[in-house]
Amino acid sequence: MDQDHSHLNEYTRGFLQKALDKGVIDSRQFDFLLESLTLQSDSLESGLDPEVAGQFIQTTLQLIEVCLDDRERPRSGFVNPIIQKELDQWCKKEGGKKWRLTNVNDGGRSGKDRQFTFGQVKQNPDDPDDPSFFGGVWTADCDGNIRRVAFAIVANVIPGSEEWQPVNGTAEELSNLESQVRGRGPHPWKLQVEPETPLGQWIAKLSGTTNIGQHCGHIPLGVLGEAVRRALEPRGLSHLLLGPSRRDPPTEPWHTGSFLQRIGDSFDFSWQGHAVENRSNSIVEARCVIGVRGKILQIIGS
Repeated sequence: MDQDHSHLNEYTRGFLQKALDKGVIDSRQFDFLLESLTLQSDSLESGLDPEVAGQFIQTTLQLIEVCLDDRERPRSGFVNPIIQKELDQWCKKEGGKKWRLTNVNDGGRSGKDRQFTFGQVKQNPDDPDDPSFFGGVWTADCDGNIRRVAFAIVANVIPGSEEWQPVNGTAEELSNLESQVRGRGPHPWKLQVEPETPLGQWIAKLSGTTNIGQHCGHIPLGVLGEAVRRALEPRGLSHLLLGPSRRDPPTEPWHTGSFLQRIGDSFDFSWQGHAVENRSNSIVEARCVIGVRGKILQIIGS
């Protein structure tokens, strides 16, 4: 156990130092993460089996590493562009001149000013195969009239885009990769803890919120992450590292990462990562393309 802790601590310090050197985090953030992430797993009671608790911690470390390594990639939001495209079609159909969505800040996105609502919705929360979707109500200026726009956004794999292949590398590289992938367990997205446990408080402190997928009672994965899981797990791939759900806006670099990359100007996103191919019991690099589509359900107001 001490050897496992030593290896995890060395691994953690390594990717944190890289993030500090690249300027992704500053010295204050480095110290906070180093202190938080090098805690011994047996000091964080969780109510979970020790092996499962270890998988939870390793998955958390790997998610943070992806976020910090990913920070320099350009990010572009897709919600407003998708809904604006739909709004343009409504405008044309209704004979309007110029219909534009109004600006929405993070407070508005979380519904704090009561003018906007937005969030991940799931009709059957206890069914992991029931797809989540984004549901919301934005406001729009429709030829000088402010109207409310109710919409939904769904994500699904594009059929035929799923593929995987063996990983190449040196014996040492492959051994380290296998240890990392298998260390997060076969279904990392299922790993949740009770909020009031020390491990639950630990993940909330790291995440800056209690509205996260790693807490029991919340939807585990984000909408796009769910689409990746639905595409690949039934095809015999496991140990997928996917972004958890999060209702509050991120406030630190390690709170979010581009787990999927937008393809050009489309609303399709590519995902790639390592997994275990269960038939051969080997590590593979997998990829798929997720299509994100939106629909305006109703426009309210005169």
